[in-house]
Order: sequence, then structure tokens, then C-alpha cells
Amino acid sequence: MNDLGSNSEHFVLGKEPPQEAPCQKACPLKADIPRYLRLVADGKFADAASVIRERNPFPSICGRACLNFCELQCPVTHGEGAIMIRAVERFVAQRDTGLWKSRVKVGKATGKKVAVIGAGPAGLTAAYYLVKQGHGATVFEVLPFAGGMLRFGVPEYRLPLSVLNQEIQNIMDMGIDLKLNSPVKDLDVLLQQGFDAVLLALGRHEGVGLPIPGNDLPEVLVNIDFLRGVRMSEDAKNGPQSSVAGRHVIVLGGGDVAMDCARTALRLGAAKVEVVCLEGCDAMPAHLRELKEAEEEGVIIYNDRTASRILEKDGHVAGVETLNVTFMEFDSCGCLTLQTEPGSEQILPCDVVIFAVGQRPGLACIPENAGIQMTPQSMIDFNPDTLATTRPGVFAAGDIATTQPASATWAIAAGRQAAMSIDKYLGGTGDIEESLSPAEGDLPPMDREAIDVERASAPLLPLEERLSGFPEVELGLDEQTAMEQAKRCLRCDRPIMINMDSCSGCVLCAIACSFFTGDEEKFNPFKAKIKVSRQEKQNDFFVELLPECINCGFCTKYCNYNAIVRS
Repeated sequence: MNDLGSNSEHFVLGKEPPQEAPCQKACPLKADIPRYLRLVADGKFADAASVIRERNPFPSICGRACLNFCELQCPVTHGEGAIMIRAVERFVAQRDTGLWKSRVKVGKATGKKVAVIGAGPAGLTAAYYLVKQGHGATVFEVLPFAGGMLRFGVPEYRLPLSVLNQEIQNIMDMGIDLKLNSPVKDLDVLLQQGFDAVLLALGRHEGVGLPIPGNDLPEVLVNIDFLRGVRMSEDAKNGPQSSVAGRHVIVLGGGDVAMDCARTALRLGAAKVEVVCLEGCDAMPAHLRELKEAEEEGVIIYNDRTASRILEKDGHVAGVETLNVTFMEFDSCGCLTLQTEPGSEQILPCDVVIFAVGQRPGLACIPENAGIQMTPQSMIDFNPDTLATTRPGVFAAGDIATTQPASATWAIAAGRQAAMSIDKYLGGTGDIEESLSPAEGDLPPMDREAIDVERASAPLLPLEERLSGFPEVELGLDEQTAMEQAKRCLRCDRPIMINMDSCSGCVLCAIACSFFTGDEEKFNPFKAKIKVSRQEKQNDFFVELLPECINCGFCTKYCNYNAIVRS
């Protein structure tokens, strides 16, 4: 695929690019993914890091813990597999020289002060941008360390503390006042202390158990308490969670936290770890890579099962009774409808049970008379456009307010949104956009051979080295692989141009486009979003991109005559 070159006068606009490329639209942070991929492809890693940091103060975190929303929408998914966007972001973060810091601008001091309750990704992100707007920001954290669920809910083998601490330090360097071991018990006290606004950025730090017989036995643990205990212990193998060592552990739940508990138990020396979950194997909420790595490490998963009771012997856990699930469904309020198969009881022996069926935020700082309305699901009632609660000057962000899946990326996005709304509330413009990278110049031609490269696999620590402790399992991409993956980008953010004079009428473009139909009509050009037709009384062809075209550029990849190209 070439660019327009010297024949640009023969090209006409085929399709204006969308306001956001598919990957960018799917990203909660609206990161300019196509741009930083181009910079990586060109070997400009420091500039790529600057582009990422224009919207994300935690690139090293998202490069490890993001749920890959962008990759699910990457058009290359329908060919050789989605570009490894998350892994490339991690690669860039590891090569960040800090060049962006010289371009950061801080607004003139406004004299306004904001109290942020919670030092997780949402709270720290909001404080970071509020300080850059010229406001004072004080973050109150009940625990002895900052990081929230990134620190206490994500195990070391997925997110090393050294990486998290460096990202937090970059934020603290902006001049944020962080108060650890500082629970807030009354919002009125904060407002009386002269704070002009308050942001509630509370994470889901309380695990949830199941109301089944035996849930109060001493060997029954709860997800967040278990993971937090390991993270806070100076010696995890001899710390407060050492009760799993040498024992048979059953984890109840099917999400990422359940996998984290199971894999952590293995690293603490559990003799055997099994997971019991309601969902079928294709419907488990855990990320596919988490499931794959857990099973590689020896975790056994029982699908379509529910725990009916925990068995007891001499006052200790002896096993879990399960029933086969025939139907399950959560309604819009989160209430579960569950049907089981009569007579399907089965006993799974075990010594320890870990509940990993959900988390909820702690609401101690929000008494009933605080003037903040709650939803029936014990979440804060807030304006989704401004994140304002029902009490003037009090805003909410993060796990306590979101209706999105709990993830670091959504929390960071909520922190940005909160900063914009609070800045407006305090008299500012709410504009936190910034440019930390040089303007993009002319682009080199796209390389067909580079685009045809298949998706690579992220290198993993050898299996025999994983369970001896908590070393990071997923390793970073090398430079060659990162650049190869970046060069696969189809530049969905750029216009598609058409040269009618070059079209041969082969309709390969339409056949390639039809691959996106997702039905049994694949490779049928009449199902495509591009139309190739012969002009009446002429020998040349007319190419038209239909209104349904999403500007993915898949057609440009397969045009051998440069009749359809990226601008």
C-alpha cells in the first residue's frame, strides 16, 4: 500500500476518517492509539510515551492490567489477529525517558482546595489533573499505602510494586498532598476545614461472601482480605495468609479476582487449587489470558456449578457441596436468577474456601445524613455527565460510582472526568487537554508486507519459574516485535482515497470487506460496504464506499493496483 505520491491529482476522497478510530473509540481514555503506534513503528519511543501520557498518567499500569477494549475493535482482528496494543503500550512505558515532563504545564494557583477521598487510580488521576489546573489537592487514604485496588487487588506477578510505586511518584511530583492512614469519617468536617469540593473515589475494598451454611468456619477467607493480606505482608509465605500452604483450596467465583486468588494460593504453596463458578467455560467473566495462565499453572476449573454449602468436620472446613447450574441470569439491578438440576449434589473435598464472588465499596465516610443519595445497589447516585452527587460540591468517581466493568482504565477515565467537572465547579473551563508531543508531520507510505505480519504472543515466564514466588509472569515485548506490531496498524484515523483510473475491477477490495459481515455470506462482494461497478459506455470502473463503511482500511490492504489508499 502506497501513499498518494505524485499521482495525487487523480485521487478523490473516498471516506472521511471518523472522529475517533475504532480502537480509540473503544478506549475509555480515548487515547490516540494510531498516533503512538506510528511513532513506535518509526522508533520514536519517547514521543510515543508523550502521546500516551497526554491522557493517561498510568501507562505502565494499563500496559499490564488493561482489559484490551481497544484490541477487541481493531479491524486487523479479522485478518491476522488484533495489533498487540496493550503490550506495545507497556513496551513504550518501559522506555519512557521522561521527555514529556518538560512539556507539562501547570496553571496559575486558584486558591481553591479539593479533598480527594481514596488514593486509587481514580482519586490519584483526578488529583493529578486538578493540580495542573492550579487547584490544591489533598488525597486522604485510609490504608498505609497509596494505589487502592491496584496495590491490594492485583497480585505482584501481574503488577510489580516497583512499577506501581514509580507511577504514583510521578503523580506525587506534581505537588499533591497525600495523607496515609487517614480515614475520613465525616464529610462536613472536610468542608469545614476549607475544602471547596470533595471527590469520593472509594474503591471496592470489601469482599462479599455467600449466605450459605458453613460460611463462618475459620478456614473460609474472602477475596480482598486474602489478596490484601499477601500484598501487605513483608513475607507472604509466612504472613497472615500462610494458612493455605500445603492445603487443598477451593475458590468460589469466575472473574479475574477469583483467578488472582487461585493463582496466589498456588504461589503460597497450596497443594491443590480448584475454582467453582456459575458460568459456562465460554461465559466466564475472567479475562481469557487470566484463564489460560491459571490452567497452565494447574488450577482446575469446574464450570456451571454453584456452591450450596460448606461442609464442616470437627469445626473446620471439610469440603464444598455443589449443584449443577441449568440457568443463570443477572438482571439490570444485579440480582441473580439461578436454576439448578435436582439431585446433582456433588461433594468437593477441600481444607480452605475463598469467596471471590464480588466486592463492594466501604461507605463509612457517607452517613445517612450526609445528603448523598444512594442507589438500591448501595452505589452513589450521581450525574453521569458531571459525576456530581446529590450534595453540592461533592463528586464521585471510580468503583463506587461507575456502571462500567471494574478496571484500572475505567477508573483513570473517571478520574479525568471528575477533574474536568470539579474544575468547572470551581470556576475553571474544565479543559484538561494538553499536548506533550511534537506535531505529527507527513506519514511515510504504508508497508503491505509489514501489515501482513501476524499477531505475536506476549512472552511469558517459563512455567517452572512462576510458582516459586511472585515474579512477573508476562514479560515485555522486545524492540523488534513491538515495532513489527505497530507497523500493522491500518491507520483508521486517516482518510481513504480512491483513484478510479487505477481500478481493474477485480473486486478484491469488496471481497475483503465482506469478511466483516460476520455471517455465512463472507467473501461475497455484494455484502460489502464498498461497491465496484463499470461505468456505462466506458471501460473504467467506479468505486464507491457506502455510508456503512467504518473507514477500517481493510480494502486498502488488498488493492494491488493502488486504486484505494490511505491519505
